[in-house]
Amino acid sequence: MIAEAERYKEDDRRVQEKSAAKGKLEGYASSLKHAVEDSGTKEKFSSSDRETILEAVKVTERWIETEGDRAEKEAFESKYQELTSKCSEIMQRFYSGGGGGGAAPGGPEFGGEGPPPGAEEKAGPKVEEVD
Repeated sequence: MIAEAERYKEDDRRVQEKSAAKGKLEGYASSLKHAVEDSGTKEKFSSSDRETILEAVKVTERWIETEGDRAEKEAFESKYQELTSKCSEIMQRFYSGGGGGGAAPGGPEFGGEGPPPGAEEKAGPKVEEVD
C-alpha cells in the first residue's frame, strides 16, 4: 500500500505542476485581454498594439483548447514565454505611461500607485517615517 502511494505521489506532483503552469498561462492571457478590452484602459493602447495582443491571446486560447489536455508542464511554460515575449514590450509602455496616449491608470491592480480609480482616501492622521 505504501509503495502504491509513493508511485501515485509522483503522478500527483506532475499533475499539480501542470495545473499551475496552465493556470499561470490562462491568467496572464486573461489579464492581457482584459487590459486591452476594458473601457477604462483600452484607449491607452494604439490600435496596432491592441490587435497584436488580442491576436496573441486568441492563438494562446486556441492552443489551450486544442492541446491543453495533452500538453505537459513544459509546453505551458513555453507558451507562457512565447506570449510574454510578444506582449511584454507593449505592456511595459502601457505601465510606464508611454502606451498609446496617456499614463497608466492609478491603482495597484494596473501597476500604478495609490488607490484604485474612484476610491477615496480615508481621512485620518498621516504618519511620517522617522529614522
